[in-house]
Amino acid sequence: MMLLKISGHPLMQLFSFCILLVGSAYFGGPYIFFLYHAVQELLAYAIFGWMAIVLTVCALFFTGRGEAVLQFIGVVLMVVSLLVFIFSAEHMMNIYVWRQLIPLLTLALFAFMAGIVVRKFIKMGGL
Repeated sequence: MMLLKISGHPLMQLFSFCILLVGSAYFGGPYIFFLYHAVQELLAYAIFGWMAIVLTVCALFFTGRGEAVLQFIGVVLMVVSLLVFIFSAEHMMNIYVWRQLIPLLTLALFAFMAGIVVRKFIKMGGL
């Protein structure tokens, strides 16, 4: 139970999102690096990603239902950001990075954290 409580903390959610390893055969790195550089060009995945980060940080200042709702919206935006990034035409080669073990482990960590946030949200009664 303590593991679920720690894993459901907003900072753990942010950590798992920011350390996701993405890239192509030529260049890769943590997802936060791509978000930082793409926000300067106002790319859609960066806007969704930074909105998710801001909402998740705001969840630190709430408790109970407010925290759960902000975290849930944040995790939905994180998933949207990743999907837009991975399947966008200019970053289509990102799919190949998921054949390696370490990027898959970071994706599994993020999926685990997202699942805990969704569980926490449903437990609080949803919307």
